[in-house]
Amino acid sequence: MHKISQRVISDYLIVGGGILYLVLSQWNLNFTIYLLPFIVGFLIKEYKTEKIDVTLNLLDFSVCGLLLIQLLISVLSSYKANSISHIIGLIQFFVYYLFLRYSVFTSKNKQDSFLISASAWFFILGLLTLFSFLFFQFNIEYEGFSDIINFRSLYHPLGQLSNDWVGFLIFFLTITTVVLFKTSHKYLKLGAFVTCIILGYCLVLSFSRGAYLSLICFFIFGLAGVLYQCKSKAFYLVALIAVLVVLSIPFKKEAIETLGMVNTSSQQRSISGRSVLWQGALEMFADNPLQGVGQGNFLINRNAYLEKSPDSFYTGRVTNSFLQLLAEQGVLGAIAWGSVLIICLIFLVKGIFYEKVDSQRRILFTIILSGILAYGIREMTFSSFFQNSGLQLILAIILSFVSANSLPKNYEFSRKI
Repeated sequence: MHKISQRVISDYLIVGGGILYLVLSQWNLNFTIYLLPFIVGFLIKEYKTEKIDVTLNLLDFSVCGLLLIQLLISVLSSYKANSISHIIGLIQFFVYYLFLRYSVFTSKNKQDSFLISASAWFFILGLLTLFSFLFFQFNIEYEGFSDIINFRSLYHPLGQLSNDWVGFLIFFLTITTVVLFKTSHKYLKLGAFVTCIILGYCLVLSFSRGAYLSLICFFIFGLAGVLYQCKSKAFYLVALIAVLVVLSIPFKKEAIETLGMVNTSSQQRSISGRSVLWQGALEMFADNPLQGVGQGNFLINRNAYLEKSPDSFYTGRVTNSFLQLLAEQGVLGAIAWGSVLIICLIFLVKGIFYEKVDSQRRILFTIILSGILAYGIREMTFSSFFQNSGLQLILAIILSFVSANSLPKNYEFSRKI
């Protein structure tokens, strides 16, 4: 009995450590660097004292390969000091992935506890985002303006760029929707549903075209997948869509204007400016095809490619993460990140259509697949992922969950340590 209680306490501490790291990363990512030695030490201690059975699959190998290739690219970088800061963020992503994969997601109880706790944290962040918007709206209207969409660039929820925060909200919504379908406890399910409403509404209030396209993609693919697996459970997504539509009615004019592509001069300038950045990124890739100019070095090298264009504007982003990946990391980076993404998608698709997998797991994989596709659409309109290491940590949660719940046939290597 003493050993059981000790194990339960240890499990709660492990889950609590994972959540603490997540919370601190949202508060101050630089602070979490000091926690890395403790996490690494804990993992080593776990392996040595408990003889954990380490099972590696292709996704685990691809994450390890990603880190090695990124280290190589940083060595070949045109400005190494700038690339090192990005590598530090990637090391945090790698360590957090290992911690979740081999300490948190090793049992159903720890997995459920972590995801529910994470959703509770997302609920708090969602509320704070709503309050941030209300404060922003009050200030704009207090100054005598009514069309808040014209001042969207001034909206910085929780001190983040609005476009960056949209990426977080998409990941938060994906993970919380997983909890919504995973838990059987009615109060937890209700809490997850309310959290999904808040996060979805925050995306609506971002007045970002990329956010709207991502949200539409998430619900279309998610609803189609859930209907295919179990029609009765599609009720939650239908209800969520209905509530969001009703809540969005007061901002119907702003939402319709946001969805327009070339309706305003601002939207036209945005498209012309993006096309210049995309062309510059492709030229940068053509000049440095193997390893690119180095992580985070687009800003340093941009002038040679964009200074002659009247439509260019000052930014360190390509506004398309896929093109930024090519420009900064070349073919090597594309292979590294592409392998992780493709293997993850293969795992998800196999899990969805594999007959022997239970319906609940197929639904969870459907939601995650929808979330990844939605986030991919978002990154085609604004590049946040390689600029914000916090987003990479959230991705570590999704990847480790997929890896831990993948099919047995995906396992490639297993041994005792």
